[in-house]
Amino acid sequence: MSQENVQVVRAVLDGWLRSDPAAMALISEDVVYVAPPQMLGGGTYHGHDGVLQWFVDWRQEWTAYDTEIEGFEDLGDQVLTIEKTHATGKRSGAGVDMRSWSVWTLRGGKVVRWQGYASKDEARQAAGLSE
Repeated sequence: MSQENVQVVRAVLDGWLRSDPAAMALISEDVVYVAPPQMLGGGTYHGHDGVLQWFVDWRQEWTAYDTEIEGFEDLGDQVLTIEKTHATGKRSGAGVDMRSWSVWTLRGGKVVRWQGYASKDEARQAAGLSE
């Protein structure tokens, strides 16, 4: 089942990068998303409405925004992703190049929780992995 979980997360991210709302079909209605507190929009979001609101609010902060997924790590019922984002702040005009990590938890072929991290060590520790 775990490789299937990687494919679910890949499909969710591909959908979001294309702004395709159909990606929400792969996310549980009672999903919990925890955005890193040190990043813009940091906090906890619940359900489809919360996730969609976070996504809209996040994208509105940038005049240019591009994310590439650098990797997926299969962890059974969890998937670790590495994302690289290039963006330009709407208010500041400042360019941002950042890498972030997310741990996705799946049940029954749907995302039930995911949490973003600003460091690889934090993400791996949260997933129960050690370097």
